[in-house]
Amino acid sequence: MKDLIKTALDAISIRGLDYGDARIVKRTTQNLSTRNGVVEGIEYSESLGIGIRVLFKGAWGFAATNDLSSTGIKKTCQKALEIAKSSLVLRSGLFKGAVKLYPLKAVKDKYETPIKIDPFKVPLNKKIENLLAADKTMVKVKGITTCQSFMRAWREEKIFASTEGSYIKQTITESGAGLECMATDGKDAQNRSYPNSFRGQFQTAGYELIEKLDLVGHAQKTAEEAVRLLKARECPSGEFDIILDGNQLGLQIHESCGHPTELDRVLGFEAAYAGTSFMNVDGLGELKYGSDIVNLTVDNVTPGALGTFGYDDEGVPAVKKYLVKKGVHVGYQTSRETLPIMIKMLNTKQRKNKDIEIALTSSMRSDNWSNLPLMAPKLLTRLKMGNSQATFLKIPSMPELRRPFGTAATPFAIKTIGRFGERPTAVKASRVSLPIRVTAQVQRGLERSKWVLNLSDLSHLGNLSNL
Repeated sequence: MKDLIKTALDAISIRGLDYGDARIVKRTTQNLSTRNGVVEGIEYSESLGIGIRVLFKGAWGFAATNDLSSTGIKKTCQKALEIAKSSLVLRSGLFKGAVKLYPLKAVKDKYETPIKIDPFKVPLNKKIENLLAADKTMVKVKGITTCQSFMRAWREEKIFASTEGSYIKQTITESGAGLECMATDGKDAQNRSYPNSFRGQFQTAGYELIEKLDLVGHAQKTAEEAVRLLKARECPSGEFDIILDGNQLGLQIHESCGHPTELDRVLGFEAAYAGTSFMNVDGLGELKYGSDIVNLTVDNVTPGALGTFGYDDEGVPAVKKYLVKKGVHVGYQTSRETLPIMIKMLNTKQRKNKDIEIALTSSMRSDNWSNLPLMAPKLLTRLKMGNSQATFLKIPSMPELRRPFGTAATPFAIKTIGRFGERPTAVKASRVSLPIRVTAQVQRGLERSKWVLNLSDLSHLGNLSNL
């Protein structure tokens, strides 16, 4: 692979080149699923290719190929350079002027996800037997009409090298599994899943995670809960405090906290139907985002988390940095391109504020070798409270969430009420999404902010009528 990397870097090293990098990525996936005691799917795939990124006279160019011959790589490098040269004449607005990259020390390193059991070395029949046994247990419960069990393993082996001298090899492994069943009584149908919805629980881990999940051991309880939901009372409508489970809280943090802190979104490089961002640079260090117990970090080092790796896809080492500290907005998810722009925008007071994070946050990731690295929120939230307090989240009803394109979502409010259960633990942002978007006014201290919540909008999360 070193020869392929050298071919790429040599091919792009022409006069006028500011910077260039090459990523060779091999992705391997295995997806297994059963339904009602029958094997539904056994899927195995591999993908291998190279992505070339160049910065020529301050303009970006990118091209990718799965042709790893010397000729194929050279043609792709030429295409990336041609795109960069064409980009020179298209710069306008925020993109006007040459791109300047934040300095980064060249590194030569290796990183590998620590795993105990390689999921790709576990015999296929053992995995299938596990899924079929879970199906068999669920379908025995009276009232269950459909059941599914599923398992997935994912591995990405990649090499990153740049014209600045970096050479990084990484192997990232993810594993996960889950089950789901449906109960019907002729009048109604209810689903129940374990351990989470959206195909289960996944981590950067090996097959040991799947063994720990113990699908068979939780199958009967999951099926019984699905049947019980058929007789559960309808969720009432009204104004309520709700207790939000950790996986749902992770999703809300991902959507309402993660995306607004992407610096490329803040600067206008990116926009979606949800809008751009309310967390403008002029409010950095002053915007009261939540109460003093709220701390949000961009975290790529927590063991087992899906956003954990050694380096991002532009060679920045994994870090943990504050985005919100003691309720105040202090940082962004940054890249080598966006951080210098932010620094220029800071005023004198902000430059003297030691709480403001002026740093690279290893937030640039590519979906595969064929795509450019982009920012993606991987957040960790720690709610530092007293002994065993409950965390509550206020969510508005769905009609309140319709905002015109270009407007910004506002942060939701988190409060603590009394003592409830165990001390809240770290919650990792999920990759999944639900048809819910959270809006709320900034909450100061532990003041109450009132929302009208139509619990029927969240009925698919389970029976909440007893809260």
